[in-house]
Amino acid sequence: MADVSKSLHLRRMVLVWGVFGCATLASASTGHKESITSVQPSIGPASAASGFRFIDNKDGTITDRSAQITWMRCIFGQRWSEPSGRCTGNALTLNMSEAREAIQRFNASESFHQDWRLPSLTELARIASNHPNLEGSRINAQDFPGTPPGFFWTGSAKASGGYEPLWYAISFGQEGFRAVSAESKLFVRLVRQGN
Repeated sequence: MADVSKSLHLRRMVLVWGVFGCATLASASTGHKESITSVQPSIGPASAASGFRFIDNKDGTITDRSAQITWMRCIFGQRWSEPSGRCTGNALTLNMSEAREAIQRFNASESFHQDWRLPSLTELARIASNHPNLEGSRINAQDFPGTPPGFFWTGSAKASGGYEPLWYAISFGQEGFRAVSAESKLFVRLVRQGN
């Protein structure tokens, strides 16, 4: 069982390193390598340069067609303004318990979709860019405007031998990813399956 956990952890690490270091994914079990073209920055929603990867739903969400998931364009605490095409309000930083409670309240208040959640490490890594935008964040500013170069929660726990559970977090700055305590205060970007 430990070998399976170690192998999954290594695969996750290789994928994230590929996003933040070089653009290559290598399977830990087979050694097979493939290019990760989906992490390259796009020019905008449904742009030709992105290969129509992202579709703007015109409701504050954007669908990643290649991953078949839908993202909130704004960080938790902000609201989407369709006329301006920007996020307004203050992005919140929450610890893991606060984030889970806030997501539960958000889902209870939603009338259409009630399955918003924290992204996995892999999902969040897929929207990172290899190059910073004009705001200093490593994410497409047209698809995800106002994203600070700070750390964001993932729903991916790190196997740890200690008493305190650790969670993976990804920074859209230069830091990459790391395992953090559940008491850390980080940004939250929600995702859901489908469109």
